[in-house]
Amino acid sequence: MRTLTSLKDQPVYDLYSGNVLGHICDLCISVQGIVQSILFKKRSFLSKKCLLPIEAILSFGKDGVMSKKEAIIEAKAPESDFTFFQKPSLFGKLTLNEEGEVLGRLEDVYFLDHLGTIVAYKVTDGFFSDLTEGKKIFHSVCPPTIGEDAIIVALDRIRGGQNVQMSKLQ
Repeated sequence: MRTLTSLKDQPVYDLYSGNVLGHICDLCISVQGIVQSILFKKRSFLSKKCLLPIEAILSFGKDGVMSKKEAIIEAKAPESDFTFFQKPSLFGKLTLNEEGEVLGRLEDVYFLDHLGTIVAYKVTDGFFSDLTEGKKIFHSVCPPTIGEDAIIVALDRIRGGQNVQMSKLQ
């Protein structure tokens, strides 16, 4: 299981040449909550952004991502419905449960390496709330509903924060 924050700024290596192709800057996410590709800045004078489909990634390492240079798609704009930081952005979007309760603002996502399925969401209630109560991680087995104004998540388990049920993530 990976998070965007653990991948951000990691190098993408070409398996056959050992060259660094670029550094990860974002995720491209479908409206069904699936990570479709990784967006990275290519090592060049103009620093172009390129897409690497999730199925083309050979391995996620602690210090980098391995892929084949042929799998890279040159892109001016991501071809997915959402990205985490670029427009349209999911970062900081209001997150609610199915009962209409506000969970917080989206700060990070946990996804399965090769499937790209998002399985948990890290949300924040703000700086002071995070200091006193801690950040919360919501585990979900169903795809979210992602709209222009909010993300609606079907909760399975909750972890972190004050006065919430503690559970282990997979």
